Amino acid sequence: MSLKVYDFVYGFMRTAFMQMAVPLFFFFFSGYLFFCKTTNFGPKEYGQKLKKRARTLLLPYIFWNLVMIAIMYSGQVLLPGLLSGNNIMIADYSIKDWLMSFWDISYRTGGLHLPMNGSLWFIRDLMVVMILSPLIWMAVKYLKYWGVVVLMLAWFSGWCGPFTGFSAGAMFFFAAGAWFGINKVDFVRRIKPAYINIFGGFILTAALLNAVEDIVWVEYVNKVIILLGCVLMVEVSAFCIKKKYCRPNLFLAGSSFFLFAYHSAAVGFLKKLLWKLFNPGCDIAVLGVYFICVALTVVVGLVLYWGLKKTLPKFSALITGGR
Repeated sequence: MSLKVYDFVYGFMRTAFMQMAVPLFFFFFSGYLFFCKTTNFGPKEYGQKLKKRARTLLLPYIFWNLVMIAIMYSGQVLLPGLLSGNNIMIADYSIKDWLMSFWDISYRTGGLHLPMNGSLWFIRDLMVVMILSPLIWMAVKYLKYWGVVVLMLAWFSGWCGPFTGFSAGAMFFFAAGAWFGINKVDFVRRIKPAYINIFGGFILTAALLNAVEDIVWVEYVNKVIILLGCVLMVEVSAFCIKKKYCRPNLFLAGSSFFLFAYHSAAVGFLKKLLWKLFNPGCDIAVLGVYFICVALTVVVGLVLYWGLKKTLPKFSALITGGR
């Protein structure tokens, strides 16, 4: 089956939106917020910040991985036909299997280095960066922006770090946000004069991506797109809010972590279910199933979050990090 339309739409969405989300929201903003109110960063401040992140990141991280394990176990017992069969039975887990489910299951499945709830690799890498935050502080304070530049070059080089969870990309974007936070610099105001040039660069680089065939150069060009795209997303969002084209919605903002944490399991199940129900036989039908799956995932997630927040507000706050 030819999937040219689906590949084009998905590729456009990935280039224009998806790949910017992690470095922008989870790393850049996290680095900024981690340090924006910090003037000194000694052992006391470090301990306080880690204590707070244990509640806002670690507890939800453990909970949502347990949820995925429970869903996988239920699927293996009740609906084995919907599963790929590539995973070992959870009932047969060893101690190592249980422990690695919260960090990296690739040793038994191959592929990407993900925890059981694959979406939470963002949180895992972010927690590692926060543990190493004294190094970020010293790099930014003593090396100034050169510390950020060195980490950017490490990211561009594709360096993966010494262990799973240590990411050069996470270190770079967290440090970039930290630089603005530590130096109390208004990111939107600083970038605004160069906005037109950045927009033009983004368009030209995106066009270049389609012309590049060498896979090494594709990776470099793609990272330039991510950098420019992150800047554009911040500037466009600030402009829309300033002009009142869009207004923050407290309910949607509060539900964001819930949707993020739950969507991996929901998308996997709904995609397989919808595929069996509709059995799409053409390119457009595959694209339709994709959008239906996304819409259902969001709607069901919002309903679940609303019900949970109404009936069990303390529990809801616990599993979403107090959001």
